[in-house]
Amino acid sequence: MTKNTKLYFIGIIALITVTIGLAFVTKNSFTGDYDLNKIKKQYNLENFVYFNIEDSEYFNESISSLDELEKSSDLIVKVKPDDGKLFYNSIERPVKIIDIYSDKDSLKKGDTIYIQEPFSISYLKGMESMSSEKGYVLMNSNQEYIIFLKHLDKVDGYKYKGNEKITYVPVSTRLSKYCRQERPLLVKESKIDSGKLYYKDFKSSSAIFIKADEWDKYNSISSQVYDKYR
Repeated sequence: MTKNTKLYFIGIIALITVTIGLAFVTKNSFTGDYDLNKIKKQYNLENFVYFNIEDSEYFNESISSLDELEKSSDLIVKVKPDDGKLFYNSIERPVKIIDIYSDKDSLKKGDTIYIQEPFSISYLKGMESMSSEKGYVLMNSNQEYIIFLKHLDKVDGYKYKGNEKITYVPVSTRLSKYCRQERPLLVKESKIDSGKLYYKDFKSSSAIFIKADEWDKYNSISSQVYDKYR
């Protein structure tokens, strides 16, 4: 083996080693190694800037009525959230079922299920920010929520493993979650685009809206939800 060939292979091995190392650091920086409560204690989340992701197609954003919301749901429950684990683009929250309104999975009051919230937190120095899909707002542990859920998507023939069977996602980012103590927040899109919306501005809101007609629709559906589900 010539000297140049040896140097070539040494360079390739070094590159692979550095790549693996960077991948490991990135993984541990962004995914489920940290509990949500630990992050809240270590960082001042109040002043984290919010960014909105509008291009997701995973959620049903065409819903316009409570009836459509109900028909799109695998589970309608009232829950109280616990601590969560951070992943790259979501936060997994164990929640305790307080009441069940519609259920296809034979659950019962007091059961714990898991909800993948489409909300993420970046706490690396210089990158302190939050983002969510289409105005979703993270649940607060001191509140109770009426929430409309669906199972994780899966391909035909796949069988859920472990907790996947009791892991859900909101049907819609903005229209799935209701809390009597929280109100939807209507803000100008320019405020988000300019980086002037902070966690302290919306942490007690049910969802973030940038269009008045969608904000009105949420308020209309929420009144029906509170009348029907007590």
